[in-house]
Amino acid sequence: MGEGWKRVFLCLAASLVVVNADKAKRAVPNDAADLTSDHTVPKTDGDSSAVLLTKWLDSVEGGFFDARQEVKAVVTAGGSTFHGIFAKEFIAKDSLLAQIPWEFIVNDEESDESLSENDVEGAVLKCGTARNLAREMKQVQTLGKYIKDPHSASKYGPYIQYLLDQPLGAIPSEWSVKGKAMLNELLGGSRRRIPPSYATTWLEEDWFDECNGDPKDDLGSKAAMIVVSRADDDLLVPVYDMYNHRNGKWYNSHTKVTRGVNYQMTARRDIQPGEQIYNSYNMCDTCGGRKDTYGTGEIFRDYGFVEDFPQRWNFEDLEFMIDLSESEEDGEIEVVWASGEKPKTEEDKEGKKRSIMREIRRLVKKRGELWKSNLKDGKSTIPDKEWSDIWEYHQSIVNALAYAFNDIVEEDSEKIPVDQVSCTADGVCDINYFHELNEEKDSTKYNVQTCNNKEIMRFPDYFMLEGLKTHYQQLNFAFSQEDGDICMDLEDTVQICSSYRPHYHEFSSHFAARFVDNVKNVVFVGGGDSMMLHEVLKYPSLEKVVGLELDQVVVRKSFKYFHTQPHFDNDKVEWWFGDATKSLLLLPKDYWGSFDLVIVDLSETVMAFSVTEELDVFDALALLLNPDGVMVKNEHYMDTMSETFDYTLQVYLDQNPKICSQCMIFGSNKADFFHKPLVEHGVETLLLEPVNELEDEYKYFHDVRRNDAMKQGKCNLNTQKKNETEQKKSAGLLHILDAEDLGVSLDKETVEKAILAAAKKIGFTKIEPNNDKIYASAKTKADGNDEPKSTMVNLVFEEGYVTARIYPEYKYAAVDLGVWGSFQNGDEFRKLIAEELKTKTPSFFRVVVGGMFNSTTWEQEKDLIGPQVVQQRNCEESTKNDNEFTDDIAKRTIIDEAINVVDDQDFIAVVFCGIEGVDECLGLDVLKEHTMVSKVIPVWAYPELSSTGDKEEYVAKMTKCESEVVGTLIEGRGFDGDGIVAIVLDGSAPYEMGIILHSILTVDEHRDHLIEDDHYVLSLSNNPQSEKWRVNLLEIYRQHLLYDPVKFANYDITVGGASTGLAIVSYHAGTVFSIFKSLEDNLTKRLASSGVEASAEVTAITGGLFQYQHDFDPQEFLQEEYPEEPGKEQWKDQKSFGRKTVVQYELDTEKESNSMFDEQAFVQLVDSTITGKGGIFDLQTYTDVGDGLVIIADGAIGSVILVWDGREHVDLNIFLHDDTELEITEFLAKFEKLVDSKLNMTLRDDFPRGIGRVMNFQEDMTYNGIDSVSKREPYVDLD
Repeated sequence: MGEGWKRVFLCLAASLVVVNADKAKRAVPNDAADLTSDHTVPKTDGDSSAVLLTKWLDSVEGGFFDARQEVKAVVTAGGSTFHGIFAKEFIAKDSLLAQIPWEFIVNDEESDESLSENDVEGAVLKCGTARNLAREMKQVQTLGKYIKDPHSASKYGPYIQYLLDQPLGAIPSEWSVKGKAMLNELLGGSRRRIPPSYATTWLEEDWFDECNGDPKDDLGSKAAMIVVSRADDDLLVPVYDMYNHRNGKWYNSHTKVTRGVNYQMTARRDIQPGEQIYNSYNMCDTCGGRKDTYGTGEIFRDYGFVEDFPQRWNFEDLEFMIDLSESEEDGEIEVVWASGEKPKTEEDKEGKKRSIMREIRRLVKKRGELWKSNLKDGKSTIPDKEWSDIWEYHQSIVNALAYAFNDIVEEDSEKIPVDQVSCTADGVCDINYFHELNEEKDSTKYNVQTCNNKEIMRFPDYFMLEGLKTHYQQLNFAFSQEDGDICMDLEDTVQICSSYRPHYHEFSSHFAARFVDNVKNVVFVGGGDSMMLHEVLKYPSLEKVVGLELDQVVVRKSFKYFHTQPHFDNDKVEWWFGDATKSLLLLPKDYWGSFDLVIVDLSETVMAFSVTEELDVFDALALLLNPDGVMVKNEHYMDTMSETFDYTLQVYLDQNPKICSQCMIFGSNKADFFHKPLVEHGVETLLLEPVNELEDEYKYFHDVRRNDAMKQGKCNLNTQKKNETEQKKSAGLLHILDAEDLGVSLDKETVEKAILAAAKKIGFTKIEPNNDKIYASAKTKADGNDEPKSTMVNLVFEEGYVTARIYPEYKYAAVDLGVWGSFQNGDEFRKLIAEELKTKTPSFFRVVVGGMFNSTTWEQEKDLIGPQVVQQRNCEESTKNDNEFTDDIAKRTIIDEAINVVDDQDFIAVVFCGIEGVDECLGLDVLKEHTMVSKVIPVWAYPELSSTGDKEEYVAKMTKCESEVVGTLIEGRGFDGDGIVAIVLDGSAPYEMGIILHSILTVDEHRDHLIEDDHYVLSLSNNPQSEKWRVNLLEIYRQHLLYDPVKFANYDITVGGASTGLAIVSYHAGTVFSIFKSLEDNLTKRLASSGVEASAEVTAITGGLFQYQHDFDPQEFLQEEYPEEPGKEQWKDQKSFGRKTVVQYELDTEKESNSMFDEQAFVQLVDSTITGKGGIFDLQTYTDVGDGLVIIADGAIGSVILVWDGREHVDLNIFLHDDTELEITEFLAKFEKLVDSKLNMTLRDDFPRGIGRVMNFQEDMTYNGIDSVSKREPYVDLD
């Protein structure tokens, strides 16, 4: 950090008024009754009105004001005066300080309910209280003129007059229009990164809009602002608002409200004579949620002053919150970061330092701008109080940022001094606010709302179909009465509706497929609604599609309501249900590096879960792609995807029903999205146009990047698989086979032979049960009257087990194949069983379950499953050298061709050059001759900038230079006609001129006066390796422009083996991707025309923040536009014979006394659980299966298979003939009672077994379309 930063960042002129922290206050609506407000004393009355109020309170019935208190005026250093309540004598803890009877408290209860019928539901400002106060104030103003005692004009005595006497302008929402605008500009305007949010909106947005207040009613507006600034939620309490605010040791009072009775203030500790009595706005005993995020910035917004230490600063957009407190010993400020928010790693520290310093620079620079434009002849253009409040807040927030910065730097030389004043009278500070043009991570928050869908998301006329809590999440379905639209949400967040099904699923599948030559193998993750599967199955070339899904209730309920089929009966379709971190560990070796598309719909949290010590879920999924494959991720994932793939693309789709818009990110190591021709696969779509109908092949492109794996440090990948000598994890697969229309005799002996024949073909080794009596059932066998409802065949192998429940009458067998060994043969085993049983209609899927430690096959197959790490990135060393690009002819050609990007004629251009008379400025020569340019303004570098000097001298020179450059631009541009359209940073322009250009471009006033709205900035580098500041400058400017249509394009250009770089920022809607592609083609053609080998390549195009859609009118689709009949037919044909529930438990290791059950105890658990209604038929225990055991028990109510892995994991595979939720709930409750909290349920799968490709339980079958829903319960509760 340079010496220039060793000056204060707050630069306040000596004339500024420093306002004491105990000044006027303002309350904010909250969930507790503790906030107070301040009161500036009217100078004509001294403090008589406040004293009169305390005396009146003490005189009314039920009222009380402790005489040991007194109201005193406090005068600040700047001359402001305000009231405070002080202790005259010692006051003991819990003493009553004041009591206000309920009848003298103004609240929000209104006798005429019609007054509030148009109020916005849940309005923060208490509309009723404001109207009640306004009525009382008008009454006092009117009657008070004609009666002897004006205080008797209201039942609230002198309190109303006291409020009437309070001046306006205490809080920013009451400020002048210009004062509000200045504060909002200081805070960052539309790109605000510092608190508070909604700094000036109480009057317009809350009172006028939400409470329907009359803008012409000044007294009503004043009443509303008094409620905002002085009420405790909905209560205006006499005297209460005279207790000022301060946290820490100063906070010494407590409030209590008993509605309908009174309001009390008490001492929360002993109070000494002379102490001021304070309340707290955010750290009070009953402040609720305000303790978490409400801080100094919010206090300034809601109370109109900067609190003294201790302070809390919630920099939400900078992603940290700090508490600042002052040491009593030495006055040093202690910084305490919110839990987990203080950066620990060097990378995190550098990132936080950059973001803090960027904001400090902006604030310091903004101060100078605002002083220059708003201080005339020593007098501000806004009221003095507003002016002084703004700059006091400015000082405090920069101080807070400086404290945070200093707390994460190690060297004292880096630290920023705080509270030093070094500014001129016109607001210019000798602080280095110039940006160093270092590379910075883009901190823009791209997940902004792009339309007004507030009313849409209230879902009027949508009614509930079903709401249920699965083991994993809250799942809801709803429908529209008007058009039959069906929506699904998870945890009250809408996931999909029929109306925008094509917007998401067509783009994430078919748009991605346009970069793949042949779609054979596809993985989708998180597509439980089966809609992605529907799209993928359209490809005739498809060979395999794998779906990884946690919660199969989503699949089955989506089939019920959307009629989307999961196609369990399709040989090409594989469903893996379970925890993705386990599923990925079990995928066969030949799956890795084999998929053309990997389509991911998971949250960032899940993506970061660990699969192995080296790989998280995202890393592992990327390894599934073949070299030419494409990964798709929903939402804003560009940076993460760019760290993993050589090529990345972000597409943006606006006009999206319900959710406004959406982004999708694509990654590939071979598919160069910008250059690869789109492939038309001929699949049928509803929304996405065929390739040959696209007017522009880049229509949906928003950002593209070519990423350098070498520079990213991604080429040190360790592809050697660890040689594990000890099994650390254990997982298994449960293959579920519904075998229908069987062609063999369905007796126990035949089915058993068929299974054994299949087992023999793949080499599974059958084992026998352990006949030791300790493993036998101790319960009564079922009597002869309890005939089994179906026959159960059980076989156990060293590698797993097979059970088949036979229903001869229906030619159906429900087969379970559990494997914990020989995983690569499990799928073949399932197919062979189906073949041996001669099934004509097999349906199948997998459930990921626990495994078996030390199974007989673990050693051989540990390398045959799980992630196979292969380097697929381009790790070839770059052949570019670091030599300066000296081909002047090529440079002229590049500038001449690049300026053709400008969509204008006869425009003004500016060229930033080197030193006049010393450096040749090729850009100036080219533009003077260019037919599109009418005028060129040269800006020559200042020679004195190249000389060395101390930092203060540097800042002074840079400031002077900037001022003179602005003058040059103003003179050249003139005051009439069009502004500057193109700015060219010539290769001769030095680094310092780039800094000055950045400083000028980022001043809104300069940009507005000098530059056209549609404009361009171009930079040509003589040495891209050593002049990275040029690219950084344009990228920083792109971030400053913020919104689309801004685009930043980067080109790598090679001529005769030498390299240069061209960078362009365009802020013109007409500059689409095809324009940049044409420039690329033209440059390559012209540069190579002389016979020299040449190329130009776009390496990145980056857009801005998505524009708000004022014309939001999306195309919506109907449920019936998708083929429903196949699903409806399957719905009618299905029949459930019972419920299968697979439950997984882990030992609760947090309880040190817990230990796993022994083998005999497991037998007793199963024996006691299965025995009940009708008794038990059979129980067999198998112990020759690695370190664990298998217990299979069949009873009158159904069956249970327990698998213990030999360590801390237990699986229960349960089948109950009764498929109702009640029966399984009772069963599990019984089991969990027996295990006595030793085991925690982690995963659970519930599904029916039956015929007709069964999907749903019997209780689901009462549904017969939305017309059958008789109870119309609103989807969103609007009350």
